[in-house]
Amino acid sequence: MNVLFKADVIKPGRYIGGEVGQVVKPAVGLRARMVLAFPDVYEVAASHLGYQLLYRIVNAEPDLAAERVCAVWSDAEELLRKRGLALTTLESGAELSGFDVIGFSVPYELLATGVLQILDLARIALRADQRGESDPIVIGGGPALINPEPFALFFDAVAIGDGERLLPQMLRLVGERRAAGDSRRAILEQLSQIEGLYVPALYHAPEDRALPLTPISPAPERVRRTVIPDLDQYPPPGRPLVPTIQAIHDRLSVELCRGCTRGCRFCQAGYIYRPLRERSSEPLLEQIERELRQSGFEELGLLSLSTGDYSDLATLLPGVLGLTRDDRIGTSLPSLRVESLDARIVESIRQVHKTGFTIAVEAGGGGLRRAINKPISDEQVLETVRRVFEAGWKHIKLYFMVGLPGETQDDLRQIVELARNVMRNVRSISRRGGVNLHLATFVPKPFTPFQWEPMISLEQARQRIDLIHNALRRSGIKLRWQDPRTSRLESAFARGGREVGEAILEAYTAGARFDAWTEHFDNQRWIEAFASMGLDLEHCAQNGFELDALLPWDHIDCRIDKRFLLEELRRSQVGELTADCRTGQCSSCGACDDQLENRLARAPKQGAAQSAPIHVAAVRPASDVPLARVRIRFEKLGDARLLSHLELASAVERSLRRARAPMAYSQGHHPKPRLSFGPPLPVGAQGREEYFEALLVKQPDLYQLGKELSEQLPQGIVLREARLIARRDRSLFESISGFSYSFILPADLALDESERALALERIAQFSSGESWIVVEVRDKATREIEIKPLVIRIELQGADRLLIDLAHRPGKRGAKPLSIIRSIFQWSDERMAGGRMTRERTFFTDEDRA
Repeated sequence: MNVLFKADVIKPGRYIGGEVGQVVKPAVGLRARMVLAFPDVYEVAASHLGYQLLYRIVNAEPDLAAERVCAVWSDAEELLRKRGLALTTLESGAELSGFDVIGFSVPYELLATGVLQILDLARIALRADQRGESDPIVIGGGPALINPEPFALFFDAVAIGDGERLLPQMLRLVGERRAAGDSRRAILEQLSQIEGLYVPALYHAPEDRALPLTPISPAPERVRRTVIPDLDQYPPPGRPLVPTIQAIHDRLSVELCRGCTRGCRFCQAGYIYRPLRERSSEPLLEQIERELRQSGFEELGLLSLSTGDYSDLATLLPGVLGLTRDDRIGTSLPSLRVESLDARIVESIRQVHKTGFTIAVEAGGGGLRRAINKPISDEQVLETVRRVFEAGWKHIKLYFMVGLPGETQDDLRQIVELARNVMRNVRSISRRGGVNLHLATFVPKPFTPFQWEPMISLEQARQRIDLIHNALRRSGIKLRWQDPRTSRLESAFARGGREVGEAILEAYTAGARFDAWTEHFDNQRWIEAFASMGLDLEHCAQNGFELDALLPWDHIDCRIDKRFLLEELRRSQVGELTADCRTGQCSSCGACDDQLENRLARAPKQGAAQSAPIHVAAVRPASDVPLARVRIRFEKLGDARLLSHLELASAVERSLRRARAPMAYSQGHHPKPRLSFGPPLPVGAQGREEYFEALLVKQPDLYQLGKELSEQLPQGIVLREARLIARRDRSLFESISGFSYSFILPADLALDESERALALERIAQFSSGESWIVVEVRDKATREIEIKPLVIRIELQGADRLLIDLAHRPGKRGAKPLSIIRSIFQWSDERMAGGRMTRERTFFTDEDRA
């Protein structure tokens, strides 16, 4: 992507790539190349485990390659269009149109316009039926596409099920058939023969939107979800990607298991990922040890739909703590259920770095909880609160839904009562303890027992949220809720047919973007888009289905028997529970067959938690008393100049972890490595003589430390020197006395003779004056800064190069170098924006030479 584009956006780190773990392959000799596209911004993509795993799986194949692209924020889209630039990949900066396949991972329905934005900016036709022979095959996958019909307009094919085995097989087919000269239609017909691949063009949809869809030979009548029987046969290959900027969930994520046997009737993931398959604990520990060492993350997330149900958790948790304790790596278990939080887990998590703890109660009354097959009691919730606060947590989040089938006013009042009781329990244990309550409006989803049920109206959702909100005023509980209008749109997408795709296209054309982000969501735009297609958004969202009706997703075989879902719906209406099938009682859902069954790890023996072998990483000294102070000189070049100071600090910290540097840590609840940096560079400026210092708990071999650290730093961060500094010396920040900067104008904006003469006159005017005030706006506050004491030297060399030396005065107000240059020379924003700033040298006081 054009470097000037990346330098001119609000958050350039989103677009630079170059991460640790990135794979760049030459195009020559490959059977197929694909772009993995994520229809949200980079920070969200970097947090999505499935997206990261597919990237690693494809690139582990020697004849295949995957590069990445994400949706771009509104400022970046505007610049790309204004400058006539196409969207390109993070790895090689190649345009998307040159790849064989573009594969979208779509975890959430409201990312639909992100799909269209990427295709549009890549100059690829939005509608599948308008793409030419040379265009990439566009494929979608992810839970939001389990009902593919609202997206059928845009995708050449949709992947249904696990992608580990499906994606390499599909890529090789496309590459081979393209090389053989097959037509686009012929390739799609062959793709339709792969289990789990749905090709919308091969299913005829009548103009009157009637069902069912009619398959066109050779497409199968129903597309069967593909499932990997044994996850242990597909361990994540390669090394994890480490984002260059802070991700939404900035941690190493590891999947414990896939699927769930609890059978919560509202939970789509609990059905569409069946059967339950677990990874064995020993390979998991080996993976965690390896990937922590390769990534340098300071937090580990153990992910599944219900982490507490992982059958070998008693072995896994002590092993994980053995790997993370000495490196101060936090461990999060984000999907613990109340029922699974027993004494063994609490004892283990006493040692875990605490963030927040979430209890997903879902429904207010016990009867409604039975209806949704989640029969936890208020007493269990309150006992869980007591346990987690005694284990060291300080905040707890309660999650509820409004609008579940059968919900009454009494259920809403019981949400309020339980929340107040939780707050009382919290305050009885910790006066500083906090409770957050999050409300969402229930959305009926395909392949759940509630798929036939209507959604409550927008007005009903608002009334129920208002009732809870008003009742909890002045309770000390922080209440947040998801906008019911976005839930309404989600429902319309989740259960719609192909007509919804036309409305999505209309809304995108009218400017809809980032609908999952509050600041971008425009409800009226969507109402108008649906209306333009003869649809009523409220009706599409609320509309239920007769039990014998054809459903828009009936041609997708999700391996869940429809009769089972109907029986579960009946059970919900009379409050009957369905047992967890891991207890030995099969619920006959249809997910298991001769090849597939619930894959549970072997039950651990009694006392396994104490006797199981623990894989321990290199142990740190027990004391964190620093014994050595190391000063590192480095360069910040190329795209790394677009990283902010905080992003640079995070990258350095993770690099030190990967280099196994024996870092000293701060004290307190959240210990951090004891690092210090020099004054930050402006974003966009290069630095040829930058510094940071690390306190270590033992004297290092400087050569070996420098060698290992050099190998771990991200692209553009180049280590130049490592040296020991006396502990008694002043801090790095205080010992720096000044900097030398260069500012180079682009060739087409170089100064002509008259402009150069004027610039020299401005330098003379500045030098002769007694005072010079620069006005800056920071954090919406205007500041006047006297810069005469700051500017040591200013010199114009030739027609395009400016040198300026500035004093650094710790604790005193300074001005940005660009603000100083702009003020002295009165250059236009256009001329300044095209210039290249470099911090050439760092000056130290006589007592603190670098």
